[in-house]
Amino acid sequence: MKFFKMAIPAILAALMTAGTASATPAGLTGPIQTYSAPFGAAHVAAVTGYLNTYLGVSDVVYLGRYTGASNSSALEAVLNGTGAGFTITGGSTNSGTWVFNPGSTDYLIVGLEISTSGKADLYAVNPASNSGNWDTNDINGHNLSHLDFYARAIGTVKTPEPGTLLLLGGGIAAIGFSRRKKKA
Repeated sequence: MKFFKMAIPAILAALMTAGTASATPAGLTGPIQTYSAPFGAAHVAAVTGYLNTYLGVSDVVYLGRYTGASNSSALEAVLNGTGAGFTITGGSTNSGTWVFNPGSTDYLIVGLEISTSGKADLYAVNPASNSGNWDTNDINGHNLSHLDFYARAIGTVKTPEPGTLLLLGGGIAAIGFSRRKKKA
C-alpha cells in the first residue's frame, strides 16, 4: 500500500507535464559591440555574423532599417505581414522607445543597432519582448541616424521530450509486477 501512495503522485505529475515543448533563444543585454562608419552591405554581413557567433546560432537575418522618417524596403516587407507593426518614439532625438510586432511573419528581434553620426552600438535584445528603449548617449549623444533590426525566424519548434507514454506504461507495469510479487 505504501508503494501506491508514492506511485500515484509520480504518475499524476508525469501526466500533468506531458505536452509539446518549444525552444526559445535566451535573452541577452548590451551594448555587445561598437562600430564606426561605413555602414553598408559588408557591415550588415559583419553584424549578422557577429550575432550568429554571439548567440551560438546560424540563422540571424537582417530585417531592415528605420531611418528617422521611413523604413527600408526590407523592413517594410516584414511589416506588410498580417498583424505586423512597428512604432518608435523620439525618432529625431537622442532617446526613445521602439516596439516591433512581428505579426504572422514569425520573427524574434535578437539585435538592435543604434547609429548616430558615424558610430553605432549593437545591442542583443531579449527576444521575448520585441520592444525596448534606445538612446545615443553612450555613443556620442547626437540625434538618431538609424536603427537596424536583426532577428531569428521562428516557427513552432518541437523539442523532443522523454517518452511520456513509455514512462507511464513502465510505471503501470511496475505496479502490476509488484502486486503480483506480494500475492505470491
